[in-house]
Amino acid sequence: DISAFIPVAPGLVAHYTMDETDGAALIDASGFGRAGTYQDTNGVLTLNQEPLAAGRSAMFTEGALAEIGPGVLPVFENFSVSLWANLGEANSASSIVSRGDGAGDPFALLWFSAGDQALVAEEALTLGQTHHLMAVVDGNQVTVYVDGVSVGTESIVTFADNANNSLQLGAANGILGINGRL
Repeated sequence: DISAFIPVAPGLVAHYTMDETDGAALIDASGFGRAGTYQDTNGVLTLNQEPLAAGRSAMFTEGALAEIGPGVLPVFENFSVSLWANLGEANSASSIVSRGDGAGDPFALLWFSAGDQALVAEEALTLGQTHHLMAVVDGNQVTVYVDGVSVGTESIVTFADNANNSLQLGAANGILGINGRL
């Protein structure tokens, strides 16, 4: 009998590797069962793309997204989100990660806009290159890191999360979609 013990990082809520090869299921690799779905009703989604760091990646275009629905994730207070991204040109502001209920503007953790490719701290990303992005939310402060370097801290309206909020990757409520791989 051979078994393996895989330690889970303290405080880990979910881990999405995006290495699915087909279908609509977004698998939670943490073992907590917090699965989501891929949706391409507003854009084009291509799975099983070349890896950005490890595993595979998913290509999101103009509103395609991955969503972890309401009630799946716990309520967020102070938290961090990190991911690998390789972004292309966008026609307008784009949301990489957002959390909201669809009634009004979602809370966008990481975003960039056409023209200056700004993150929350207005740090330029090199389009077409792979970057590790992380946002750390502590009360009403968000600090954004690009490739391990803090690019700034901004004050935000305190994020009042609730169980009705979903988490979306690649868009916000099916709009403000990215063109790129996560």
